[in-house]
Amino acid sequence: KFSLTAMDTAQRVTERYQGQLHAAVAALNLPAALKLCEEFELECVGADLAVAAPFQKVQMVGYLAENDLNNARYLWKRLPPATKVQDAEIQALWAVGQLMWTREHANVYKALMTTPWTEWMQPLIGILTAQLRSRNLELVVTAYACISVSDCCILLGLPEPQMLEVAAKGGWQYDATSKLLAPMRPAVACHVDDPANNLRDLTRFIVTLGTK
Repeated sequence: KFSLTAMDTAQRVTERYQGQLHAAVAALNLPAALKLCEEFELECVGADLAVAAPFQKVQMVGYLAENDLNNARYLWKRLPPATKVQDAEIQALWAVGQLMWTREHANVYKALMTTPWTEWMQPLIGILTAQLRSRNLELVVTAYACISVSDCCILLGLPEPQMLEVAAKGGWQYDATSKLLAPMRPAVACHVDDPANNLRDLTRFIVTLGTK
C-alpha cells in the first residue's frame, strides 16, 4: 500500500497553506491572511526560510495594520537570525513598526512610500497605509478641537493641498491666516446624517487621495 512519509505530509500541509495565503492576499483579506500566518507558524515549525518568509511578512503587516505592536515585536524576536539579516523587506517592516512605536508619523509614511516593496507586497502595504490613515483620521476628528494643517499633514501622511481637500470634504473649518483646522466632531445623538457614516466617507476619500 502507498503511504505518505512525514516529509510528504509536511509538504502537502505547506502547499495547502501557501494556496490559502495566496488566495487571501489576492482578495486583499488581511485579517484572514494574518490568521493563516499564525496557524502556519504553529503547525509548520522549522519550515525552510524561503517558504516561511512570505508568511512572516504578511503576519508582520497584519499586526502593524491592527496597531498590535506588541505582537509585531514578539514576532521579530522569534524570527531566525538569518531572516533578520538577509530579508530586506522584513527588516523594512520592522523598521516601520519601530517608527510606529515611537509615533514618528512622518517617517512611518515615508518608509512605507519609499521602500522598494516587491510587487506581491505592494497591495498589503497599501492596506497598511490606509489603516494608519484611518486610525489617525479618527484621532484627529474625535480628539482635536483645533489642529494645525502641518500637524494634520504629518498624522495623515498627506501634502497640504490634499489635506485641505480632506478638510473641505469633511466640512471642517479652516482659518487661512493661522492655518488652523477645526475638525467636525461626530455628534453624540443619532441623526439622519449619521456622523459615523460621515467619518467612513471621509476615510474612503483619504484612501483615494493616498493612491493618487
